[in-house]
Amino acid sequence: ELTVGNRIYAIPWDSGPVVIFYRRDLYQQAGIDLNRIETWDDFLAAGRRMLQATGGRVKMGTIANGQDDEWFRMLANQNGCFYFNNQGNAVTVNQPGCVRALDTIKKLVDAGVVAFGGWNEQIQYIKAGTVASAMLGGWYAGTIRTNAPDQSGEWGVYLMPAATKGGVRAANLGGSALAIPASSRNKEAAWAFVRHALATTEGQITMLREYGLVPSYLPALNDPYVKQPQPYWGNQPIWQSILGTLGKIPPARGTQYFQEARQIMTAIQADFLAGKYRTAKEALDEAARQISRATGLPIAR
Repeated sequence: ELTVGNRIYAIPWDSGPVVIFYRRDLYQQAGIDLNRIETWDDFLAAGRRMLQATGGRVKMGTIANGQDDEWFRMLANQNGCFYFNNQGNAVTVNQPGCVRALDTIKKLVDAGVVAFGGWNEQIQYIKAGTVASAMLGGWYAGTIRTNAPDQSGEWGVYLMPAATKGGVRAANLGGSALAIPASSRNKEAAWAFVRHALATTEGQITMLREYGLVPSYLPALNDPYVKQPQPYWGNQPIWQSILGTLGKIPPARGTQYFQEARQIMTAIQADFLAGKYRTAKEALDEAARQISRATGLPIAR
């Protein structure tokens, strides 16, 4: 994504390996056994158990319906599907892996086990203890820790459920990069900063420790800090679990049209969940047509 021809024009900052952050105490109160959550059907069953145990007060997660399609992207990615193919030359959002992702979201919503809300609402739910989990990229660890310091020791991490038993339990959401604009008056100083922050173990581990930003610099993955128990997370070595998924994430190409596709898919998902389309395939066929018109790329057959 950061290369044109043989030229690299930016350096990866962090990545977003997806996991589920969960409230240990709430899961225990509901009698939910993590070892039994292998698939999304298992997650849905656990969600029903959570609702029953809490009188409907606590949901299993938060979906940013109408504001973002992040759950769709995570589930589609784990199913080997994305807006575009990996060559970046065709629209693939209506392929089977994406259809399965949208169907899964509809099942969770229809069962009432997830709440609706965007970034700010999810933080409020977390602080209030009305959601028991949050599924996002590993960088969200810093957000939880910062916004709910009083919940230290009550949180943990587990792998996202698979579509089917034994399937992929990994995906990516988010990640950043740094580039130096041609107009910079201090290119050498800027490059020195980029090199230290993003291309040294010291720089990357500092960001991981202080802010929960997941390293993109591969040597940093072998730093001893990665294996250390983390007090906030009930002394679980969460970074070992999170970074352990990196090699299992199916590749996905964002392309220069990512934001156009994201806006279209966010609206289509909201319409589908509201009942505008009879099936996920019908909804995604419409998404594919709109993305194709917006980008000029053909729909893959």
